Amino acid sequence: MAAQIPGPNDVIVVSGASGSHYLESLSLLDNLHNRLLPHLKNFTLLYFDLGLDPPHRQDIASICQCFLLDFPFQLIPDLVSLLKCYIWKPLIVSAASSVPSLSSG
Repeated sequence: MAAQIPGPNDVIVVSGASGSHYLESLSLLDNLHNRLLPHLKNFTLLYFDLGLDPPHRQDIASICQCFLLDFPFQLIPDLVSLLKCYIWKPLIVSAASSVPSLSSG
């Protein structure tokens, strides 16, 4: 996943949601876009689609100033697909932190 992240970046903000957390995700994106990101200069916002419905994904794509990525469930053990176990969280953080410009500094 790290190969999909343009760089170098001083900060990478990572989030994502499935359909069950779509509304909370809209609030998060609003706060990020209006309160945090205006204060950052060299950043990338990554948003992982963990199972959004097509209309919700379309909404996120239209409002998010981010890279919208599909979470690669097909590449990892089935256990990770159990979203309520939150095993996917350290994986997306690890993917973002393995970007060479961040890990070499």
